[in-house]
Amino acid sequence: MNILLVEDDPDDLFLARRALDRSGLTYHLDHAEDGLKALEHLNRGPRPDVVLMDINMPRMDGLEALRAIRADPAHAGLPVVMLTTSDSERDILAAFDHQATAYYAKPLRGPELAKVVLAVAGAA
Repeated sequence: MNILLVEDDPDDLFLARRALDRSGLTYHLDHAEDGLKALEHLNRGPRPDVVLMDINMPRMDGLEALRAIRADPAHAGLPVVMLTTSDSERDILAAFDHQATAYYAKPLRGPELAKVVLAVAGAA
């Protein structure tokens, strides 16, 4: 399972890695610090099985990056899970308006995160 985690907070990056390690999932994790770095990663390859994306990031936030991903035919069907601390109805609606695959509040425990990753990657 190839995962691209788009996250600017080192603590949340650590927690996500720990949750994935404890999940029993066999995975390779690439990391991007913001939406611009995520788009650079997607355009240079390899294509991940799933993207886990925070919303609140510098330079390009997760919603802007999601819009750009969905606008590119090469990445339009890529599963993108918004994994964020925001429970704002505006953010949730915007994420689904831009065709997010799923939306979850952080942090997710290992088994929960593994289920999310497997469910959305299996739908790809």
